[in-house]
Amino acid sequence: RLPRTAHHVNAAVVGDRIYVLGGMAGTSFTPFADSWSWQPSAAGGGSWQPVASLPTGSERGAAAVGVIDGAIHLAGGLASGPVTTHHRYLPMTDSWELLPPLPAPRDHACGGAIDGALVVAGGRDGDIAGIQASTFVYDEGAGWRSQADMPTARGGAACAVRDQQLLVIGGEGNAALPSGVFSEVEAYALAADSWTSLPAMRTPRHGMAAAVIAGVVFVPGGATRAAFGAVDVHEAL
Repeated sequence: RLPRTAHHVNAAVVGDRIYVLGGMAGTSFTPFADSWSWQPSAAGGGSWQPVASLPTGSERGAAAVGVIDGAIHLAGGLASGPVTTHHRYLPMTDSWELLPPLPAPRDHACGGAIDGALVVAGGRDGDIAGIQASTFVYDEGAGWRSQADMPTARGGAACAVRDQQLLVIGGEGNAALPSGVFSEVEAYALAADSWTSLPAMRTPRHGMAAAVIAGVVFVPGGATRAAFGAVDVHEAL
């Protein structure tokens, strides 16, 4: 178990370790800085080990996360509201670096690394009604740039990288449906700066995770109504 109860954590894998770097606590969505790593291959599954906490004043959850050259990037996130803060955590030195901020505040965005660049798609600039379609890309040395907007503005989507494309799956903020949830799946190709539509989710959801194994995108959990409706659905694309 995690050392504390948490939600909207910022999580990533580097090597054979899972890192949880900050997140939110309780129904008040209180941001915290505590961070840990876990090595599943350790004897008996091991235990969570503390690592350097997020720098003071940058506590947040619901950030866009990506791994580049063994370093974990956290871009944006939710504190008392959406933020532009961009940090990089270096597992080798257990240290944090402050990097150029996002061009605009975002929380509940999602992201991933493609060809050494961090891609951040969608998210919110406030409450659920503030969903965005923006695509921001960060390159070391060149900083941030704005790219082609995602066809469907949304927050709380899941992201995964497959075949050098960022797949953005589901999400919330859909004013056209009573559920407030999206079924859209859209893929971003960095090299072409273009978006394409993929088959829609069988069960529209938000707030879930996505992971790629052998070219298959697995999407477990999430919720079928905006802000509520958690389910145990597990589907794959």
